[in-house]
Amino acid sequence: MRVPRFYTRQPLHEGAEVNLEDEPSHHLRQVLRLRAGAEINLFNDNGNEYTATLTLVSKQHVSATVGTQLRREHESKLTVHLLIGISRGERMDFALQKATELGICRITPVLTKRCVVKLNEKKSASRVAHWSRLVINACEQSGRCRIPTIDHPLELKEAPLPGRIQIWLCYLITAVMCALIKSTTRIHRSLSLSALKVD
Repeated sequence: MRVPRFYTRQPLHEGAEVNLEDEPSHHLRQVLRLRAGAEINLFNDNGNEYTATLTLVSKQHVSATVGTQLRREHESKLTVHLLIGISRGERMDFALQKATELGICRITPVLTKRCVVKLNEKKSASRVAHWSRLVINACEQSGRCRIPTIDHPLELKEAPLPGRIQIWLCYLITAVMCALIKSTTRIHRSLSLSALKVD
């Protein structure tokens, strides 16, 4: 059985007692329904991953004792900064998820001339919070230990130039991701229809 992985902003070292943040606590308690004594893995943004044992699971708190270090994920020698045009809904989420899994270090969402998404300051902050949770979840699922930086949305002309590699995907990546989503949906539908015919 796969041991669930969770990100924490707290420092980790063998023997430490940590109180997990609200989001992983909710997932452990309400979704996975784990109890005290269950084994999990914890990682933070310095690249370290540790085993941990839940010591308290209550409505108010979820605590764990940090065990042995499993590994240390070193910084990549290749720094990749992605500038991506903002698209609607699941297209943007899918693109950010896959970018995280591929090892992107920094992501700058940009508002381009033909961008249909309009963001004020409040909506911008809400989107960044959503995207930040999304990339953390992608790291938890993919085994990555370092969380990519998500910048606040900028106009394309104001976007910073990446240091080593500049990737201008903008609409291209969202179009590709959209095509992948559509093709995946068609495959699932085809499989479902085939299963119905067989039955």
